[in-house]
Order: sequence, then structure tokens, then C-alpha cells
Amino acid sequence: MSAPSTSNSPSKAYLLHLPVELVSMVTRLLDTSQDVVNLARSCKSLWHTLDHLEIYKKDVEYQLSHANDFAYIRNMPWDILPDATLYDGSRGTHEVLLGTHRKPWEPILHWAVRTADSVARVEEIVQIFEAISPGLLNSGWHPSWPSPLTAAVAADRPDVVRLLLGHGCDIHGTKRPIYPWVPRYPDSSTEDALLVACSLGYEAMVNLLLDEGAVPLMRHMAFAGANGMVQVLRRLAPAVDFPSTRHAWQHSGWHCPAFRMAVCCNPEPAASTAPNKEVLDFYMALVPELRLPCHLEYAVCDGLQRGYVENATYLFGLLSEDKTYSPLKMCLLVSQCSRSDDGLAITKRMHERYGAMVFTSTWSVTKHMLLVAIQHYPRDGGNAQTIEFLLGTDSKFSDIHLDVIARSPHPRVFPSALIDRVYLALNHVPRASVLLDYDFLRPEDLHLIRADTPDSVGEDSVGEEDDVEDEYNVEDEYSVEDEDSIGDEDSIGDEGSVGDEGSVGDEGSVGGGDHVEDEAPKVDA
Repeated sequence: MSAPSTSNSPSKAYLLHLPVELVSMVTRLLDTSQDVVNLARSCKSLWHTLDHLEIYKKDVEYQLSHANDFAYIRNMPWDILPDATLYDGSRGTHEVLLGTHRKPWEPILHWAVRTADSVARVEEIVQIFEAISPGLLNSGWHPSWPSPLTAAVAADRPDVVRLLLGHGCDIHGTKRPIYPWVPRYPDSSTEDALLVACSLGYEAMVNLLLDEGAVPLMRHMAFAGANGMVQVLRRLAPAVDFPSTRHAWQHSGWHCPAFRMAVCCNPEPAASTAPNKEVLDFYMALVPELRLPCHLEYAVCDGLQRGYVENATYLFGLLSEDKTYSPLKMCLLVSQCSRSDDGLAITKRMHERYGAMVFTSTWSVTKHMLLVAIQHYPRDGGNAQTIEFLLGTDSKFSDIHLDVIARSPHPRVFPSALIDRVYLALNHVPRASVLLDYDFLRPEDLHLIRADTPDSVGEDSVGEEDDVEDEYNVEDEYSVEDEDSIGDEDSIGDEGSVGDEGSVGDEGSVGGGDHVEDEAPKVDA
């Protein structure tokens, strides 16, 4: 079947000019499925219009054996069919479609819902659909397209919604009269008009659907909370069965999708306080278990990780007011807040309030935050300000931090404040051989490092039983020639090895035969 000619010949009726709904209805008048196949093969346009459901709808055995597949798998996006754009472009129909504001292969009722100024025009098309088949009002001409009611909700047309509901449209989107053997189960994959209204933030539309009998579920609350619709939440909450799942929240807390979406959203980006503060307060008043320190700490970390800093900062303020909270219990926040400058405000408050707490006798919360900040330092310097702040505290810079810097894949991009602290700390680290693992150190600066300084020898020096063996591999590229050797005895030979006389302290010596392994000892963060 060829495309219609563009000459000045008298206008004729072509099958391709018919609305797709009518083409779909034509197939119902055919006797067998083979007739439908022959019609679909007549041209490419009909082949893409008549999907496999139309072709095999008369084959009852096929319908029964594959009903579940069709129920759960959406065949294609409902906005456009495969190759329809290329085909319409070759026929030159896009200019006509643009002039009428109609998408390719869009059903007429959907087009009227979007563009018709008067509901009377939509009602005319609805009456035509009812005359053809009442099922078209619920499912449209194609199972992959949304129902007309869902399209009206998405277009924010309350007048059309009332019209369709008055003509018997299913408000829950579970009916499919066109394909009755494929039921629509009430889950998140159905065409849920109330879910569309909540996800788009149409508060008036949500109230209209609730007045018409829509049944709210937990997923509706999730999208309403993500859009900051507190008044809608107050109306939805009494209808949702909370007591049946309350026992699970004692363990899941903010892991629940509805509560998590309230943390990870910014409905009001310009707000100076937490953009979703009212919704968060509403959820915590509704479910008191969400105020438990273990759940609040997870919510703060999740908000920081996903970039919703205002919400995370607000929740951390509530967390810090709880006297029973200790960052040493779960260590989630200690290991998360210093990874980015977005959490600098939380890092400062963590240092002021909990920085003096210690994991061990020498390892404090602030030390650990500095270690995490160095470990997760990005190339773009995303937490440079956090590192500079932590370096400015009274936290002692240890050899564990030096080890982490040495293992960094790009140590040359560290902020200058960190490099200065490294040079300052090198004189106080007992194991001076660690310096040779820093590829950003300049050979001419190695005179700053002396293993026999008074600060490096004493109670913290390496004792009899703790020989420094097999810990650091001194590669050739880090070696220093003879003329750049350090001191008379602590020499670094041509091969980059620590000689027999390079002793540390009185008894803890590094022997010439003590070969150094490739990997530094693992740092337990």
C-alpha cells in the first residue's frame, strides 16, 4: 500500500488516514488471526500500528499461555512506536502534526485532552468512543499508552477528569476491557491516576481524585512527601494502614521508600532552612521510631551522600540534641560527613561536640574524620576546605595519615595545607623510611627529615621486639644518589635501600638484609 500522492488530484479516503483507534477496531471484524497478519504485512505503517496483541488476539491458546508476560512487560514506550518517527519523516507528515500540536501516532482522545480549550469538544470524542466500544475510555487503543484518565490528570485537566469519571472510567486503572485476558494488578506499574497527580505535585487534582473515591497507598504518600504537599499527607495518612507495618519500621526506619524520598528531595531549592522540613516533622510525628539515633544517623548520611545537604543538616541538628547518641556506636556519620565540603557544617559541629571522643587511647573522632577526608579526596578538590579545617584543629597528625597519603593514586593534587602538615609531621614520625614512598616529595627537601632527631627517639621509638621489617618497598624512582645522602651514617644508597648503618634509635635497627615488601601494612580506618 503506497503513501497518498501529494498532487492536485481529488481527495480520496485512505486506510492510513484513519485514526489508529479505528484501524484497531477494523481488525476485530476479521475472521482469523491470519487475516490480521495479512493486513499488518500490507505496509510498514500498519505493521507498526498493529502490535502482536492485535495479531494474536483471536488465538485463545496463545492468549492463555502468555497472559502473564503481557501483564508485566510493557511492550514499548507509550509516547512513540518503533520507527514511527522515521516513517512519518519520510512521508512528510511531521509538518502537519506540528501544525495541529499532535504527536506521531497519538490517539485522538489524548490529543484532545491536551489541546482542546473546551470540554465540549472532548465530550464529542468521548461519545464517539462509547459508540465504537466503551472499553476505549479505560484502556485506549494500545496497551502501552496510558488511559485517557491518566492523560487528563497529567495535563492537569480537572474538567476532563470529571467528564471521564462520569462516563464510567476506572479511577484505579485496573480495568482493561480491550484485552480482558490481561488483568492490571494494583501495583506501581499500573496507570494509577492518583500516583500521577502526586508525582507531579498537583494538589488540587489529588483532592479531586480522593473525593471521587481513589484509595491511597504508601506509594502515594511517598510522592506527595517528595513534593512537599503536607496538606495532602495529612489527608492520606489516616487512610494508609500504618499499624500493620509499624513493627518493621523499628528496624528499617528511614529505609522505608516514603520516608527516604522525603529526605532525598528539594521541593523548595531556594529555602534557607531545610526545604522539606515540614514533611520530615510530619513523618517523625506520625512514626516516633524515626527519631531513634540509629535511624536519624542513617538519614543524615543518606542525605549527604545524595547531595541533599539542607535536609541532612536539619536532621543532624535533631540528632545532636539526643543525649543518648554517640558517633562511636555505628560510625556511619564519622565516615561520611568529611568526604565532601557539602557536609562541612556537619563536620564542624561533629568536631565541636564529639571530636574529643576516642575509639582507642590515641584515636579520636576528629582524627578519624581527617583520615576519611584524605582517603576520599577527589581530584577536583571536593573536600579541600574540610581537610584544611580538620588540619587546623588540635588533632595530632599521625603516621597512619602519612600512610594513606602515600597510597593515594594522585597525591600531587592534595591541598597545600595538607602538604605543609606532612612536612611538619615528618620530623616526628619514628619510621623515617616512610618518606621514600611519597612521590610528591622533592629530593632537595629530604634534608628536613632526620631519623635521629630527639622527637623520633624515645618511648615511642621502635623497641627490641619491634624491628621495622618488610614494610616499605623503596623503588628506584624514589632513590637518592650518593651526593644527596642524608648525614654521615643514615645514607641512602644508589639502589634506594636503607644501609646497615641507617639505624633508628639504639636497638631498633633496619638491617641491610631486611628486604622491603611491595605493599605497606594495611591501615585499619
